[in-house]
Amino acid sequence: MSAAQIQPKQCGIVELDPVSVSRMLAEGSARLVDVREPDEHRRQYIPGCVSMPLSEFDANRLECRESSLTIFHCRTGGRSRKALERAEGSGKGPVAHMRGGIDAWKAAGLPVIEDRTAPLSAMQQTQILMGALVLVGTALGAVVSPWVLILPGFVGCGMVFAGLTGNCAMANLLGAMPWNRASPTGAACRI
Repeated sequence: MSAAQIQPKQCGIVELDPVSVSRMLAEGSARLVDVREPDEHRRQYIPGCVSMPLSEFDANRLECRESSLTIFHCRTGGRSRKALERAEGSGKGPVAHMRGGIDAWKAAGLPVIEDRTAPLSAMQQTQILMGALVLVGTALGAVVSPWVLILPGFVGCGMVFAGLTGNCAMANLLGAMPWNRASPTGAACRI
């Protein structure tokens, strides 16, 4: 499928598999935009993609060309679909998203550039820390004192608050830690 074959009214439903995306990139008929967050992109990315995190996504910054299809991708496909909807809503096109994201890309045996020295994403670090606090608090509550069960209760309240507001204090705190500060690299390009 080429950019010329995608009609504007169809853009909302254009979902491509990784092998098709890889073929289009090799042909030069598409460009790939990674809408994952910068920490995720630093750790692992598809060669030749451009980073434009969904949290900062501005469809007006997209330079869509009729001769080249802009394809969004994320980790599994949810955020790229949101980027597609935003781009479509602003009249940008032709646009599509890659079904299954970078996880499906890797499952198809396609290449990624990985930096295992880069820290885990702030969200992964948050999940690990919250899980550890709940496990330790529960174990200590069973062995030492039931009062220690306040710790997992507090963590649970924080998770509910984060889910309701979209603001996770622990993720923000971890994201500001020195090991999570972005170092300038050529990997995270901007449009």
